[in-house]
Amino acid sequence: MGPGSAPCVRIVEDAEVQLKRDLVVSLDLPAALTRLESQRGGFLPSSLASRAALESAGDFLPRLEVRLQAGIDLRRADVVFAHRYGSGTRPVPDLSIEARLVIEALAKRLTDRLVGDADLLGLSPHIAPAPGQKMDFERRPLEGTRPAYVAKADIASFYEYVDHDLLANEIVELTGDAELASAIKGTLSELMGRRFGLPQGPQGSDIFASVYLSRVDRVLMRAGVAVERFNDDYLFRAESAARARRDVAALERTLRDLGLILNHEKTQVMTADQYEEGLSAYQELLEAAAIETVELPAGYTFDPDEFEDISLENADEAIIAAAFESAIDDEIHPFSARQRMIDTALPYLAGFQNLQPLERLDTLVETWPAHIRNVNLYLRGLIDTEHERAAVDGVVAVLGEQPLALPWVQGWLVDVLARCTETDESFTGWLTENALGSTVPWFARGRALIALAHTEAFPDQEAVGEVFEAASLPARPDVAAAVQLAGVDWSEQFVSSFTVGDALLKKVVEIVQAESIRSVL
Repeated sequence: MGPGSAPCVRIVEDAEVQLKRDLVVSLDLPAALTRLESQRGGFLPSSLASRAALESAGDFLPRLEVRLQAGIDLRRADVVFAHRYGSGTRPVPDLSIEARLVIEALAKRLTDRLVGDADLLGLSPHIAPAPGQKMDFERRPLEGTRPAYVAKADIASFYEYVDHDLLANEIVELTGDAELASAIKGTLSELMGRRFGLPQGPQGSDIFASVYLSRVDRVLMRAGVAVERFNDDYLFRAESAARARRDVAALERTLRDLGLILNHEKTQVMTADQYEEGLSAYQELLEAAAIETVELPAGYTFDPDEFEDISLENADEAIIAAAFESAIDDEIHPFSARQRMIDTALPYLAGFQNLQPLERLDTLVETWPAHIRNVNLYLRGLIDTEHERAAVDGVVAVLGEQPLALPWVQGWLVDVLARCTETDESFTGWLTENALGSTVPWFARGRALIALAHTEAFPDQEAVGEVFEAASLPARPDVAAAVQLAGVDWSEQFVSSFTVGDALLKKVVEIVQAESIRSVL
């Protein structure tokens, strides 16, 4: 099943994920939980559930083990469409903590079985993620004897079309573990609501994706193709343009056997000099910005905590701000270099409490919507400073006056308001409409409810009760936190109703009672 196959969709009926006892016992759920906490943020804002699960692990994990053996309803995920860099969107499932834990634990079990072949299977970057891995991959074709030509290729909508049956077959072939293969297949089919597709966001999905493509890698290796792969990106070395095109064609033929096709807009053959020129453009921007070394990874791999660790000692605020402004407006440098410069500059400018990005917030949201997560991190860097009021006003202005391309962008901006102590009472009508409305993604509705908890306009008990009953599993911790934060006269009664027997929500309430909301989210 893929973008090039017949329009047939195999729908999975409602079912529970049930794992055999021996497999459940073999899963390292504590390690999976620790790994999840290190993945704070992603395509969606960080979840209260991850923190609560970690702090209540002694109670939460044993209960989860029992539920996995008895049969757990992970529910089909609420899907949010996120902007891609450049153009287009990607579907991002909003997964519950239980679903994410199962994915990570099964992926960890799989990598333990394959650790000896991790490099060959392309798993190493996912087993031990580190800053700069993507950039190292991009430089690799130029290392050693320099080729005459470099080709690059990308699979179209790859994660959306991974066939669960073919993935299970590959896992059995590589490990001989049919039980593990069946568990992974069943879990993915339940979460996706069909028998193909990987949820984008969890690192476990990257493991499954690399295993799925390992068959392609082996076919190309046997054909003598000089190729490197990082996730679903391919780079080829060749001594002639004709050979480079033949190698790309060999990749495309092999992918079609898996129901996949190339993204021809991102597939290109060029001389090595042309390829290097594209890579050098970003380095030129860094040097122009007086940033000597950049340890922060590019793209969708920022960790919110990086704001606290950035060294401003050798950075020049004025030059970085000018480079940021240039990257937004000029057409001189390649798009990829400009987008990396924007992502790199934002945390530095947050560290300097520079207001240049805030002044360009409307342009960032309208023209560069794929950067909204890093814009969110920049805005969060202004919270608890003298500029928090300005940040709130800027977000409110964009949300209230500018139609946003996708609710995903809206949700990331609402997340900023949820973390602020400053409020805008004139904006409560908009927040209420979105918190109680049925057309807004659940992650955005939950954060809108938290933002309302800072105001005098928190919805009544009946309305919040209806929201809680209808809420997706990932959104329920936000609803619980909002009720606790609001401190209305019915908060205690409401909170006690869902903390009985629910270790996760009980811990969420305790955390919100003890700490500021900014440190909790």
